[in-house]
Amino acid sequence: MKVCGDRFMRLLLVDYLGNSSKDGKPIGHSIKVLKEYVELLINDFTIGIAAPKNVINETKEMDVEKIILPLYICIDENDNLKKADVVKENLDTVLKIKGYDIIWFYAIDNSLYSWIIMHPSLYKRSICTVYQEKFSSRKTTILYWILKKKIGLIVSTCAQTGNQRALILPDYYYKDEIYNRKKMSKKNYVICVGTIGPEKQLEKIIPLFNSNHYQLKIVGHFRDSIRFENLNRNSNNNILIEDTYLSEDEYICTLKEARFAILPYDIKSYKNRTSGVLQECVFLNTIPIAPKALLEYNRIPGIFLEELYEGRINLDEIDCLSYYKKYDKLVETVFNKEIIHHSLVNRISAISNIKKSNTGE
Repeated sequence: MKVCGDRFMRLLLVDYLGNSSKDGKPIGHSIKVLKEYVELLINDFTIGIAAPKNVINETKEMDVEKIILPLYICIDENDNLKKADVVKENLDTVLKIKGYDIIWFYAIDNSLYSWIIMHPSLYKRSICTVYQEKFSSRKTTILYWILKKKIGLIVSTCAQTGNQRALILPDYYYKDEIYNRKKMSKKNYVICVGTIGPEKQLEKIIPLFNSNHYQLKIVGHFRDSIRFENLNRNSNNNILIEDTYLSEDEYICTLKEARFAILPYDIKSYKNRTSGVLQECVFLNTIPIAPKALLEYNRIPGIFLEELYEGRINLDEIDCLSYYKKYDKLVETVFNKEIIHHSLVNRISAISNIKKSNTGE
């Protein structure tokens, strides 16, 4: 299935947030999403990146134009006024960038909706990646409803989107050279990996594994050092907790060798959202243990966290092979790189054609 875009069309990928730790280290999955998009499209379009300097520093291997935005957000500070100032200055800078046909906002917050609505010149030449489509705020719901009728393309990572015009695109796609499903050597432990923020309810799972022979490993950057110390104090020898930044290779290796991965999210703060970790569990045959609502929303087979809390699950009795067969099917279809590339190039090219017809080019 050979699909080619328009190499003369210029596509700008934008991260105006640059979510980072207090020492300026980019965190979250936006860097990886950026790399995935560039790899998918580098041979189809002329690509540029606009992002804060600390994000740009993570893209040294990418042979594309790079435009530095002035500021980044320190998520450890939890300062909404400062965040609003960062967003405004960076988006105002994006507005001044010339020479690109399409602008793709791939790392966003809800403030983007009203900003794009206030700039009609961006409507048909913008793409917006959304990681949730249901909001607790009525104002945000209305703004998003207006936006999705005006914008060139909504790329939704939500498998259950109700937006018929949206392109459903998973956070990641499967790459055998990275995940290598054929070479698996599993160990009998449960991993909790990634940035550790308040939405991960570790305090609820510590007592479970203090009295469980299955070892629990918690590995990632803790945004709260006092919390890290308290969790260590309340854990026995069955639980290993490590506060560290993992490289991408370390992250994959850590997730790959575990038989299970636990995602103890507070579903109130993670409702109706997609999870890149869940998708990579599929790639690596690591069975996720997560809230029922999260697994069902992402359409990922796994173990319901609620049943683990209730003592109704014995991890020794899980039929792992039955899960692996389901993951094989997902890798061949939903997370297939060729299928994703075909859909994405066609939709972006369609935006370009609309733009040309509207401008008489």
